[in-house]
Amino acid sequence: MVLENKIDGPENKIDDLERQVRSTSRNSSKPPSSDGLAEPSPKVLASKGARKPGGQPGHQGTALKQVAILDTGITHAPATGLPML
Repeated sequence: MVLENKIDGPENKIDDLERQVRSTSRNSSKPPSSDGLAEPSPKVLASKGARKPGGQPGHQGTALKQVAILDTGITHAPATGLPML
């Protein structure tokens, strides 16, 4: 009887430790920083799309075009009579 109690103690401890090792931030309330380096982040697992970044072929842009001669202009000048600091 005493021998069985000595064997049950370590087996239960081993089961508890294995359960702790298997728990990650995805299946428990642990923070992601406690996961360590064993599991890559979800961003790394995502596959890259076929499209390249930026405007896609065939899309008409809406940027302003440069012109040689301006038809209107605004002159910005400092206000007069202000005290100099």
